[in-house]
Amino acid sequence: FDENCLEAYVKYSNIYFPINASLAIAKLEDLLKLKPNSAIAQRELAEAYFKDSKYNQAVEAYARYMANPNHFESDQSRYAALLFFDKKYQESLDLVDKMIVKNPNDFILKRLAMYDNYELKNYDKALTAAETFMNTPGNPQFNTQDYIIYANILIENKLADKAIPVLEKAISLDQEKIELYKELSEAYRAAGDMLKSADAYNEYMKRNQDVSLTDYFFLGTIYYRAASAEAPAAEATPEEKAAKLAIQKPIYQKADSLFAIVTERAPEDYRGYLWRARSNSGLDPETTEGLAKPYYETLLTVLEKSQNPNKAALLEAYKYIGFYNYQKEYAAGKNVYPETRKWWSKMLTIDPNNEIKALLDQLPQ
Repeated sequence: FDENCLEAYVKYSNIYFPINASLAIAKLEDLLKLKPNSAIAQRELAEAYFKDSKYNQAVEAYARYMANPNHFESDQSRYAALLFFDKKYQESLDLVDKMIVKNPNDFILKRLAMYDNYELKNYDKALTAAETFMNTPGNPQFNTQDYIIYANILIENKLADKAIPVLEKAISLDQEKIELYKELSEAYRAAGDMLKSADAYNEYMKRNQDVSLTDYFFLGTIYYRAASAEAPAAEATPEEKAAKLAIQKPIYQKADSLFAIVTERAPEDYRGYLWRARSNSGLDPETTEGLAKPYYETLLTVLEKSQNPNKAALLEAYKYIGFYNYQKEYAAGKNVYPETRKWWSKMLTIDPNNEIKALLDQLPQ
């Protein structure tokens, strides 16, 4: 009955929003045409845009509202949050820095100071802000994203060991968010614990209904690096080397089994063969059995079909096969090394200044 009733427009919009967001927003836009200077109309429209994930429009609408002398001072933190959601991190941070002087204990402002500095890669400032926010007294309700951002800030500040319990807390809050296990895997990797990194990534894959080939490959590289980390020192005794290999063997085998899945499902991709070769080379550190040889040979077959083969992979394969033949030819007591020379010479066709030239020059003619 009253076309100018502000409260009716707002309540109409609120009732319809869950059913038809566009209709609800249109009703508020109609209200703003009637009452262009109404702070309530400006604020409600900005909120409606935000709830409908129209962040850019929400920011513009909130800016108009904040310019209204009748706006609520408490809504400034909301505006800063909207700027953050619209990826205007510096503008958001500028507003946060200004407001936090007056309201140093404002929970939202402290959160935004952490978030904005992280997104702007101000990692030292982000750490300071994070420690202030995460130590807020009164047992505040931190959300999962708070813990994720805090953990990432710790990792960027070379404090990965401290990030691990933070991510475990995030997982305890939201076990359905399987991506958190990847985050935890990355934290363990950054902390240098490759086996636990692999365990966390394994957990991610077990919970994931859509495991990709990249996942198998990535987990394989984690296991490979975990095994490599157990390599014996150059001056180790034969007994020490044998003990280390006993630790490395099952880990290299896990890596190889994952790369085998990659080669089965993507036989045209050289990387699966390359990493199978590396894993088997780890199982045969003295290159006496040539366990990696068949995989390097298949790798070469794939690469040599390519118009632009990976040169580093070619060099690695030629070097390994050449060294394997050197071991055989040396053990046979031969005075010449035709197979060794054949494979190492291939390296010089790719890289004429390769260090292998010095070894070739030392071989008997």
